[in-house]
Amino acid sequence: PLKKKRNQMKRFLQYSGKQNVQKLVTHTQKKVVKATTKTQTQLTTPIKGHFGVLDSVSLMNYETTNRVQDQDQTNKSPPGAPDINKEDLPFKADVIKEGHMEAPDAEGANEDMVEEDDWDFDDVENEFGVNEDNEDIIKETEEVAGQSEALEFQAETKQLLSIVATALYTDKDVFIRELISNASDALEKARQAQLQSDKHVIQPDLPLEIRISVDEKNHVFTIQDTGIGMTRDELVNNIGMIARSGSKAFIQQLKEAGSSDTSNIIGQFGVGFYSSFMVSDSVKLYSRSALEEEDDQGHCWVSGGGSSFNISEATGVQRGTKIMVQLKEEEKEYAMKDTVERIIKKYSNFVQYPIFLNGSRVSTLDAIWLRNKNDISEEQHKEFFQYMSRTGGEPLYRVQFHTDVPLSIYSLFYIPKETVDTNTGATPDPDINVYSKKVLIKAKHREILPSWLRFMKGAVDSEDLPLNISREHLQNSPLIRRINGILTRKVLSFLASELKSNYDKYVTFFNRYHVYLKEGILNDYLYKDELSSLLLFHTSQAKEEPITLDKYVSRMKPDQKDIYYLMAPSYELALASPYYEQFKARDLEVIFIKHPRDEACIQTIMSYEGKTIKAAESVSDLPPLDSEDDVRTLTKLESNDLGEFISQHVENALEVETTTQLKGTPAVIKNPENSIERFFRRQQNQDEPLAIQPQTLLIDPRHPLIVSLFDLKSSNPNTAKIAANQLFDNALVAAGLVDDARYMLPRLQSMLHHLVVTQAKLEEEVSNQQEE
Repeated sequence: PLKKKRNQMKRFLQYSGKQNVQKLVTHTQKKVVKATTKTQTQLTTPIKGHFGVLDSVSLMNYETTNRVQDQDQTNKSPPGAPDINKEDLPFKADVIKEGHMEAPDAEGANEDMVEEDDWDFDDVENEFGVNEDNEDIIKETEEVAGQSEALEFQAETKQLLSIVATALYTDKDVFIRELISNASDALEKARQAQLQSDKHVIQPDLPLEIRISVDEKNHVFTIQDTGIGMTRDELVNNIGMIARSGSKAFIQQLKEAGSSDTSNIIGQFGVGFYSSFMVSDSVKLYSRSALEEEDDQGHCWVSGGGSSFNISEATGVQRGTKIMVQLKEEEKEYAMKDTVERIIKKYSNFVQYPIFLNGSRVSTLDAIWLRNKNDISEEQHKEFFQYMSRTGGEPLYRVQFHTDVPLSIYSLFYIPKETVDTNTGATPDPDINVYSKKVLIKAKHREILPSWLRFMKGAVDSEDLPLNISREHLQNSPLIRRINGILTRKVLSFLASELKSNYDKYVTFFNRYHVYLKEGILNDYLYKDELSSLLLFHTSQAKEEPITLDKYVSRMKPDQKDIYYLMAPSYELALASPYYEQFKARDLEVIFIKHPRDEACIQTIMSYEGKTIKAAESVSDLPPLDSEDDVRTLTKLESNDLGEFISQHVENALEVETTTQLKGTPAVIKNPENSIERFFRRQQNQDEPLAIQPQTLLIDPRHPLIVSLFDLKSSNPNTAKIAANQLFDNALVAAGLVDDARYMLPRLQSMLHHLVVTQAKLEEEVSNQQEE
């Protein structure tokens, strides 16, 4: 029985197109009809099914065969078919049984009739490319006609071919990208030709598409397009002469004709085809020109990558080009479907024309960065963002722009809602893919944007990119820096606009990505001013809603000349800092920062809008604060005397000076070591706490504690020494110069003991006096 064969036949029809059905007809004719005169009589029946109305089919209809159930159904025709005349059949219709055919009797068996073994649908599968996995394998159905002509490559071409095949490309995967790019160019040329009234394109109904198949058993990689194809002369000139780009010449022709529609043509160097020799023992190419007036014959081009190639006429060649790559034994991975699909999705997922692999469409994403921003839906943005970021969710921002002058650049960037925790030291990799006319040139390119914008994801596409000849990466040139500058300023301009138009959303962005903006200020002086205007700060007058430097400058006091900042671990500690006292007393706004990188950043800015940025600890040029008239103040001589006492008995108290800029604090450290200096010192001494450096102590001669200490040094020198050391340590703590304060504990215990014991004695004396 032929039930198995019939099922194979049905499977073939399900996965085949109109062309293969027509091929099947020819195959069936050869198998059934056996070249008799009677077999040339044709019974025309329109087949309807998955494909609509197809070409005429001779002798039999596959639907009829599938539907026959018994002898009585033999004479029934499918709907719309003419009546069948049994006498016109090359076999007797009354012997068609369920699923197979057999002779009526041994004597009546005609030698032209089909034996069961003749109905080998495995042959059909092999010939037409339907395997057991229901995959469409492109087969070599063309036939060479006439004599094959052997031609020699030019001497310089031989040498360059060797370089292309062995040294030009660093990644063998790109040969698939190059062949797809060539196929896409051929399709674009065919489309352009169809739009020109003076050109007639053969087979105009053929879909513009790229079909790829891999034959793992025979180690063959095949790619076929329905594009412009090539004449014999074009094969010799464009394929036989290396580094001659037909696409480049085509672009020149379009420009000379006044057309600007060249953005879909990819090729420019003319070496991409030869990348296939990296992985192949031989390459066979069939091509037929789509322009009937130029050539109505197909041709076959064959080369093993040596010194010559063969070219000959061929029959059965479809419009366009088919390339069959016979892979080397060690390169057989390129005959594996998963490998090829991965490469297609990496390099050619956005090619304009559909790509099919073994019958299934691969390229499913649209290069939306080339479209008008108003034509892109939210769902399309979400899909592309998830493709680029390889995560779920939606972006926080999207930045899309296009420029033609001075360079043609299309870009689409996304800023994710979430980022890597920068406090752990981990940073995201750059995730900007660079394309040239929708073909991936470099994934995660590190130079197309500055490193401090590495949190962005997206695509850049430009036909002006300075590619090296292998098109594997951009050449290092001033043009790359120019493109980098254009893209960077567009991004910064977008962020500035968002800051003004949607403050709350920008605050969300800034809280997550401020580290990168500050990194840009520290490492990229060129964009310091633009980045400075994007920073947000909490201030003494802005706890809940941070403000920009522009906002700070706009509300400075009329006589205020400088911008002030204060480093403290928290907002509350900043308000309690002795260094803030003089600003609070004068109602001057102070920027509060709490991380060493913030201080490094703000010191790098140095000035903004003509205003110098100063640390609060270093400000000493403000007018003195008023003091109460009835408060005792040490004279200059007394202050100097106390200063000498402190310097003599307090370690690391280098000098003692007086100040009138304090309001409630007896003493502070003058110009203390900032957090940046301490950070670098800590890096050098990671195993030990930082040693305290000699400091200058500022004392307020009006403060009651300072006045009492002056008196105590004469009446009780020992207690005065303890008090002076603690006074200095308190100033160190307020300046953030003490990493481990436990060394103070013995002194504090002694002071606590002295205080409690003294107080107890005083109370006892008072009690005794009362009793007396």
